[in-house]
Amino acid sequence: MSTQGEELLKSIRSMRGFFGDVSQLLMTADGIMSEKSWEPIWASSCLGDMSYHVSFGHKWMPREAWRLYKNTELYPKVIAIVTVFLDDYQREYNLSEPIVSGSYFVFPEEQTEETIKLDYWHTRCLGWCKVNLDGTPDSVDNHKPDWKATYGWEHMEVFGWPLVEITEENMLKQRIIDPLLEMIDAYCGTRDVHK
Repeated sequence: MSTQGEELLKSIRSMRGFFGDVSQLLMTADGIMSEKSWEPIWASSCLGDMSYHVSFGHKWMPREAWRLYKNTELYPKVIAIVTVFLDDYQREYNLSEPIVSGSYFVFPEEQTEETIKLDYWHTRCLGWCKVNLDGTPDSVDNHKPDWKATYGWEHMEVFGWPLVEITEENMLKQRIIDPLLEMIDAYCGTRDVHK
């Protein structure tokens, strides 16, 4: 085996290990969210916008991995998301490094539970918002000029941290999950979205 071939195999194995780590991060997020009565919307889905086509090998690798959550008892009009941004290939935004983000979307009171849903692109809202990678949130709501009624939701907030700084479960909890749930509590405490 050549040195070049050995290095290539080492890189491939490293990437496989990396994706295993991202999987563990998202499963850990599931566990922490579940402790607070937030359950995944989809049982195991966490990737989208990929290709299995022979002509699109550059899309075989995911650009982000995510989990969507609902708490139908306390916040039936809210969807929370944890996203790991891996790459910006063919995206309308640029990444300087992989990022973990937390976001949530609030839907109008008159919307029924059956119509409360998000598209895959909602998982990457951090890419279009103006956030520093220090946990400071940005928001979009129905009072801002760039909001569109076709979104279906009326308010969202998003924040992020560099993935390399989320090195253990406690960091995930302190920097992503706890602030995300606190933001939801704070916003929903100012409006009647509990019923």
